[in-house]
Amino acid sequence: YTVSSSNHTIAATGSKTFTISPVDVGWGPNSRMRVSLNASNYMEGIVTSTSPTSVTINMDYSVGSGTASSWTISHVLTLIFLLD
Repeated sequence: YTVSSSNHTIAATGSKTFTISPVDVGWGPNSRMRVSLNASNYMEGIVTSTSPTSVTINMDYSVGSGTASSWTISHVLTLIFLLD
């Protein structure tokens, strides 16, 4: 999905709100998301709130650098291994 923002900067942690398009994509609180410019410049965090037209993510991890108003957003696959 493509999202827009008010020129967020990579490597900045904390809460960031993005306008989403298409609207109402179904992401819920506690989902882990990656917001990226490209494969080398991105940030990740946990969804804290959503509306039909926006998503707020508390960023806790970043790679690379850059500032932009257009981003790509996707779920981060989390694997859990259970040891017997």
